[in-house]
Amino acid sequence: LGRYEEAMAMLKEVHAVATEVDGKFLSLQAISGIGNVHEALGKGPEALEAYEEALSLAQEIFEGGDHEVLAKIYWNVGQACSMCEQHVKAMEMTHKALEMFRRLVGDDHEYVGQLHLVLGNVYDGMGNLRDALVHYLRAQDIITRANGPEHEKVATTLNNLGNTYSQMNRPEEAITHYERALKIRVKVFGPHHRDVGTSKNNLGVLLYEQNRQNEALAMLTDALEIRDQVFGEGHPMSAETRLNLGCVLEAMTKIQDAKRMYTEAATSFRSALGPDHPNTRKAERAAASMDSAEKLKGESERALSNLRRMNESQGELVSELLQAQREGGGGGGGGGFIDYL
Repeated sequence: LGRYEEAMAMLKEVHAVATEVDGKFLSLQAISGIGNVHEALGKGPEALEAYEEALSLAQEIFEGGDHEVLAKIYWNVGQACSMCEQHVKAMEMTHKALEMFRRLVGDDHEYVGQLHLVLGNVYDGMGNLRDALVHYLRAQDIITRANGPEHEKVATTLNNLGNTYSQMNRPEEAITHYERALKIRVKVFGPHHRDVGTSKNNLGVLLYEQNRQNEALAMLTDALEIRDQVFGEGHPMSAETRLNLGCVLEAMTKIQDAKRMYTEAATSFRSALGPDHPNTRKAERAAASMDSAEKLKGESERALSNLRRMNESQGELVSELLQAQREGGGGGGGGGFIDYL
């Protein structure tokens, strides 16, 4: 329900009571819950600290043996490491969770599929697209067989596969996977869900990169409407789509509209992330560049107008010369044809 402060207070109280009575398993549940709350709030270092405390306690309780609770804590530690961009440790922890679940429930259990998905994210974060693709494909296979082909988790794997294919410069495969993910998400969630907005944003960016600007404009306009409705106009997710729309409008030489999008994105990023964040600076540079682009566009339009007038004048002059030649006749060597270059 999003009542994180209340949840945190209750979990800390449970942890304190469990510590007093030496209730290790109750303490483990409370500490893991505290990590969950920090993770939900986007506090990676705090989540990692809680999960590592939980891992130490779980290893003591289960004496290093296989147990679903221990496997889930390895999973949680890996997730928190990814949030903190500790990719190597994230890979190690997630692999431990994957191998333990494979021993506990077999290779085709949904948990195994989800961990392949997580490992795909880890390898993607490390720039290892080949291994990311392997794990995403394995995740898609397992999760599809576990839930059916139109489940929301299948859409997540398709979206991530689209991201990877895009980075591997395989745009047609990326578009196919994005479109499949979008179709499932609209069916499952309805047309105005946040995940639908994500799919449309990703697809719009790829269409822009393929110079399909009209399609990109329509897709990103829909994405912005969804994100403004779900997150609010000042949210970084909405600002991201405004920045993307600015790129499309600039490519379409709609300079004023592009500048407005860039400026709105910069304002939102500055408010939410601070003036020194890379996204803030990127949007501000893009907005500033529109002044030069507008000036250049004006000069180009004036030059083109002058060229048209010159061509019109040249055309009139040639017509006059031809007319003079016809009226002067062909005798006496007068009125010969003049080549006008």
